[in-house]
Amino acid sequence: MANGGFFLTNLFCLLHPTSLSVETPPELKAYGWTTADLWCAPAGTALYALLTHSQPFWADLHSVLSQFLGSSDPVKPLDQEYAKALCASLLATLFVGRTIKKFGLWEKMLPIKKGMKTSSNNSFANWASFNQS
Repeated sequence: MANGGFFLTNLFCLLHPTSLSVETPPELKAYGWTTADLWCAPAGTALYALLTHSQPFWADLHSVLSQFLGSSDPVKPLDQEYAKALCASLLATLFVGRTIKKFGLWEKMLPIKKGMKTSSNNSFANWASFNQS
């Protein structure tokens, strides 16, 4: 319930200047899964559990990931303070990214003129023309 406060606030429109009403929260609307608030808590928890081996599953997963990445040494859990610092860095990065997206700073940092063809705009057209021939 601790991570559900934003959901309930949006559900009952508690921050709107009008009277209380029930509305579909943005998290359940289209592209709601992109909301950083929705998945930052599970991501931070999973990272902390992975790094500290707080449960046997996460220790095994850490070993598998380490072997997949080419390490042959046995995996040891990280210090709890170091893991907390990494999780705080992850959360800070997620929320800075959300702020940049929310306030449109990304467009200000990398201005793209309308009608200008970029590789991302043109890639589908190239793929479609290639498949038609």
